[in-house]
Amino acid sequence: MKKNKSKNTFEEKESPSIKFVRGLNNIVDYIVLLIFLLFIIYGSYAMWDNKQVIFEASSDKYTAYKPSSESDDNSSFDELKKLNKEVIAWLDVYGTKIDYPITHTSNNSKYLSINAKKEPSLAGSLYLDYRNNRKFKDFNNIIYGHHMDGDAMFGNIDLFNDKEFFDNHKYGNIYFNEKGHGLEFFAFFEVDAYNYKLYNPNVKGKNEITQYLSYLNSIAKYSRNINIKATDQIVLLSTCENSSTNGRQILAAKVSDKEFENPFIENIENENKERVNQQSLIIKILLFLLLIILIILLLWLLLKRRKKEKEVVEE
Repeated sequence: MKKNKSKNTFEEKESPSIKFVRGLNNIVDYIVLLIFLLFIIYGSYAMWDNKQVIFEASSDKYTAYKPSSESDDNSSFDELKKLNKEVIAWLDVYGTKIDYPITHTSNNSKYLSINAKKEPSLAGSLYLDYRNNRKFKDFNNIIYGHHMDGDAMFGNIDLFNDKEFFDNHKYGNIYFNEKGHGLEFFAFFEVDAYNYKLYNPNVKGKNEITQYLSYLNSIAKYSRNINIKATDQIVLLSTCENSSTNGRQILAAKVSDKEFENPFIENIENENKERVNQQSLIIKILLFLLLIILIILLLWLLLKRRKKEKEVVEE
C-alpha cells in the first residue's frame, strides 16, 4: 500500500507544466540524436561518393579493354570501340597510373564530362585535340585529361615535376592504328592554358617544326636531348595545374615505331594489391568508427534521460 501511495503522490506532484517540459526535453534529445545521425550518414556517404568517383575514374575500370601489340586478339578493345566509335587509341605512361583509352570528337568539351564508355562522368576521358587527325598523322598531337585525385586520369602528370622522377621515367606506349608505338619523354612544362603558341596542333613543314621544337626547349622546366627530327611525331599530355587558375602541366614525348619495355610492371602489380588492401582496411575502419559513435550517442542519450528522471523524482 505504501508503494502505491508513494506512486500516487509522485503523480500528483508532477504538474502539467513539468510533464510538458519533460516531453519537450525528450523531443529535443531525439532531434539532437537525429541530427548527429544525419551528419554521420552524410559524412559517410560523402566519403563513399568520393571513393566512387575516384574508382570510376581509375584505370582499373578499363584494364579489361586494353589492347596489346603482342597479341593478335584485341577483341576486348574492339568491344570498347563498339560501345564508343570515338575511342581511337590507348595511352600507357610507364611507372604511373596513366593507362587509359583515348577519344576524339569534333570539339574539346564533350569528353570533359563523358567517359570513354559514353557515360556521364566527372572524370571525363582522355581525348585528342579535335584539330588533330584521329589517325595521328600530325607532327604535334595534343592529348588532354583531367587532373584527378587518387592518381586517376592525368593525376600523375605532376609526378614529373620532380626532377628525379622525370629522369627515371623515360618511356611509355601509345596504341593507335592497330599498332603499339613507343613514347620517349623529352620535356616537362608548366605553362598557361592560353599559350596558343604551345597549344598548336597545326605545326607543319620543316621550318615550322624546327622553330616549334626550339620554342619547346626554351620554355621546358626539365628536358633531355633525344634528337627529334622534322619527320618524327610528338605528343603533348596536358592537364590542369592547381596552384594557378589557368595553370597547365604538360609532358612531351616523341612517338617511336619501336616499343619500349615497361620496367615498372612488377611495381604496378604490387601497388594494385596494396591499394585493394588499403581500401578494404579504410572501409572496415569507417564502419568501426561509425559503430563506436552510435554506441556513444545512445549511451549519452540514456544517461541524460536517467538524470532528468532522477531530477524529477527528487523534486
